[in-house]
Amino acid sequence: MRYVTLDLMRGLAALVVRLFHMNYMLGSETHLIAKGYLAVDFFFILSGFVIAANYHVSVRPTLTRRDFISARVARLWPLFLLATLAGCVAVTMKATRDFGYFDAQNVAASLFLNILMLPSPLQAFGIDRLFFVKATSWSVSLELRTNAAFLAALPALPRTP
Repeated sequence: MRYVTLDLMRGLAALVVRLFHMNYMLGSETHLIAKGYLAVDFFFILSGFVIAANYHVSVRPTLTRRDFISARVARLWPLFLLATLAGCVAVTMKATRDFGYFDAQNVAASLFLNILMLPSPLQAFGIDRLFFVKATSWSVSLELRTNAAFLAALPALPRTP
């Protein structure tokens, strides 16, 4: 099922979040869009609606847990992997330049966990961040956990269209 208007709204929410974070790229202390982080919540609400509408038992009565997991992994993981690997290169180069050493053991361990969409309790370069190589991965990790909760609740949901 395709919701063109919701896709547009999700795209606009993603753009607002991107603009909100532009200050990091520009080296500015102020945000281009104040409170743009609220668009993340809006994006999650819209995404939850779209996922529920597309995977609910009334829409896909024969949907198995395996099919659901496969669909979500195929949708999320390839781009997540690419962005995580690119983030690892960029963040590690910057941290090595800024701190003067290469923290190979913690970077490798953090990268391994982050590729699996899991937070890392390790602090590469002493930077206290659960997703060292790509800080915004918390949102995809949260989406994965929300998908798991939806999958667990799926059998209990009513089957009426």
